[in-house]
Order: sequence, then structure tokens, then C-alpha cells
Amino acid sequence: MRVFEYVNAVAGWNLSPEEMMAVGGRIQTLKLLFNLREGIERNHSINSRLLGFPPLKSGSARGRQVLLDEMIKAYWQESGWDEQTGLPAKRVLEDLGEVFTQEELLIREKFRE
Repeated sequence: MRVFEYVNAVAGWNLSPEEMMAVGGRIQTLKLLFNLREGIERNHSINSRLLGFPPLKSGSARGRQVLLDEMIKAYWQESGWDEQTGLPAKRVLEDLGEVFTQEELLIREKFRE
């Protein structure tokens, strides 16, 4: 995809698409952990009408629904996070290296209680 070439050109990088995707994954994990540390819940407050509940009876989106819970679980699984809790797996945290203090890594245990 050309978007990777554009990012390299603008940022002055020479990263492969895989390396950029890994950077993006780390950013998402850091955002999640920051939000957890600050007490921001993982629930998704989206108006159910926007997701098609109840389904529309007419128009181009007639009968369509977005199964957000299923999409979120699939996203978490793909990201290496626990499918049920949304918490990063130990290997994902270890891949972040020395970014977190021991206290921050204990966030994982805090939300298992």
C-alpha cells in the first residue's frame, strides 16, 4: 500500500509495513494501559441506534446491524489481548520492553479481581 510509502516520506523513516503495524499495535496497547491506569472503563458507550438496534425498516441500511461485541472480541484477539477482558496478554506486555514500571504492569492483576 502506498500509505506506508507516504508515512516513510513524511516522517523521514525507512520502516517496512510490518514494522509500522507493530508500532501501531504498541501504541494501541499503551493507550489501553494508560486508560486502565486512569480508571477509564473499557465499555463502549455507542448509541444502539447507530449500530442498527432495532434494525431500520427502510432505506439503504434496512435490516443491517453492527455486532459490536463480536467485533471488539475479534479485535482484542487479533491484538493479542484477552478475548473476554480486553487486557493485554503477558507476551504483549513483554514485547513493550522497559516501557512500563512494575507498578504499571500490575494493572493486569488489578482488573482480574
